[in-house]
Parts: sequence; C-alpha cells; structure tokens
Amino acid sequence: MKLFIYGKNVVREGLKHPTAITKVFFNSTLSDHPLRASIKEYGAPTGLLKGSGPLGKDVAHQGVVASVSSVAMMVPFKDFIATLPGKNDTALVLLDELQDPHN
Repeated sequence: MKLFIYGKNVVREGLKHPTAITKVFFNSTLSDHPLRASIKEYGAPTGLLKGSGPLGKDVAHQGVVASVSSVAMMVPFKDFIATLPGKNDTALVLLDELQDPHN
C-alpha cells in the first residue's frame, strides 16, 4: 500500500525525518523556493505532479505531494516513550484522521 502526505507544511515536516520520504512530486507552479531547496537538499527523487496526482481531484495538496515509507516512520513504542520528558505533567494524546482546518 502506498502512503502519501501532501501540503507544504506537512511535506516540510516530513523532510525532517531521514528515509521517511521516498519521492516528492510537485507541480511546475510551486513557488515556495525554501521548500524546493529543502526537497533538493533532502535528496529524494522528484517527479512532476500532474493535476491532483495520486490523491484524487478533491484534495488541496498546495502543489506538493510526497510518498512515504510507513516502515521508516515507525518507532518502537518503548523508544518513543523514552523521548518524552519525564515530568509529572507530561501527557500523550493519540488522534486519528485529523485534517488541517486551514485547507
């Protein structure tokens, strides 16, 4: 199963995680030069995004879509918990199927 992330901010965040992004697609009108520079620096293969690309016509992708490796994004739960600050007010909230309200 192929997984995709889309939108400028989401892809920008994805670029912070080595090996998570396997390919980035962007349309020819993407004018976000810092994002284009980050994509180039990351070194992932790129492709031209035509229309809505692999997502369907009702998706507001902002001109950029990235395919991601779900395996590369997974971290064992114990390792994840170890990264949280060990304070009494630390909370962990799990959310599913959220959408960016600004799109």
